[in-house]
Amino acid sequence: MNWSTVAQLIITYGIEQAYKIWQIAQSGDPDEEAWAKLRALSLKSYDDYVAEARSRADATKPDV
Repeated sequence: MNWSTVAQLIITYGIEQAYKIWQIAQSGDPDEEAWAKLRALSLKSYDDYVAEARSRADATKPDV
């Protein structure tokens, strides 16, 4: 995977998704497990990602 491909993944899916895709791609030639991981990523909705991001943001907020 070259930088052009990585950049396009980031533009299209965001840095977190691009990183997950890169991790899967680094595991070697596509096999059934790699396809299952990619499919699982594709099944998450936009709202799921927003909820996860909000949850992470809330967890890092200092108590006031």
